[in-house]
Amino acid sequence: MAASKARPRPGRKPVYTDLPPNLVSTFKQVATREGAPMADVLARLNSALGTNYTHSALCSMERGDRRPSPALINYMLAEVVPVLLVDAGLSRRSALNILKKIRLSMSSEQ
Repeated sequence: MAASKARPRPGRKPVYTDLPPNLVSTFKQVATREGAPMADVLARLNSALGTNYTHSALCSMERGDRRPSPALINYMLAEVVPVLLVDAGLSRRSALNILKKIRLSMSSEQ
């Protein structure tokens, strides 16, 4: 399914709608589903990773314009996978055991 583009305004990038779900969009949805503001989600993320990601940076990754780092991917996986698996009926313990098997290795761990 191709993403549709809204008519671009002069000097602005086109706005994409109907993007298929991906890790970043699912992370944003899961992280804010209980009412947490995106600013709080980003503050926790940046504190945990020692980064300074902005909402626009996440949106850029969501569109595929920018690639998330392995550390950010692992952070998002740790937030998303257990929630999705528990929602699908697995126990939290089983979900966390599965999560341990799918994280990316960091270069300092190799």
